[in-house]
Amino acid sequence: MIDFDHCVLHLSPRKIMGSYWPDLSRYKNNGRIYGAELRHGAMYFNGTGERIFVSDSPQLNPTEFSVVGWIYPVLPHGSDTTNSVFEKVYFATPPNGRGFFLRFWGTNGLILQFGVYTDDAGNRVEYTLTQDWHNFGAIFNGDALMLYVDKELRDSTAVTGTYQVPTGRPLRLGTTGRYHGYIGEIMYLSKAISHEEYIRICELTSPYGTR
Repeated sequence: MIDFDHCVLHLSPRKIMGSYWPDLSRYKNNGRIYGAELRHGAMYFNGTGERIFVSDSPQLNPTEFSVVGWIYPVLPHGSDTTNSVFEKVYFATPPNGRGFFLRFWGTNGLILQFGVYTDDAGNRVEYTLTQDWHNFGAIFNGDALMLYVDKELRDSTAVTGTYQVPTGRPLRLGTTGRYHGYIGEIMYLSKAISHEEYIRICELTSPYGTR
């Protein structure tokens, strides 16, 4: 079963209403769509400024968390080598950086990178994807980062320092406006889920969302 008590954001492409992406969690942290569009059953970003903002709320600022979802990156991305997908962060370097990011990085555009800012470092893990649908689990338990792709652990690392919670900042999808590809169903949970829980969520969701 999915732990809906800890689900603070649940976005399903099946539920999009005009310029709003309704949150299916009990917190109703609805997203506002700027330019991205529903295409082939998922949200499409063509890398020319599309993004989705979710206003800040207390539930979106846990000290440990998991992001689980579906993604289909497409090349080429924009000219910048950083193409953010899902993040809640201040764009600053330690010790002033706060929050977390899930982004594509590098000149080949297909390195999925997950990281958090602490009071003394920027910590990250990464894995190279292909141009296809992938499920992912980006998990932070306060002490370590874990990145799962297609149900397997692909990278992990211990975290140094204390995580800096990004209060007052919106949660954003396609932040830089240069992400090119699709984002499918996605869930954000205020706890670090287990490998088994991640697999279960993957089995109960799809790129095109649950009904």
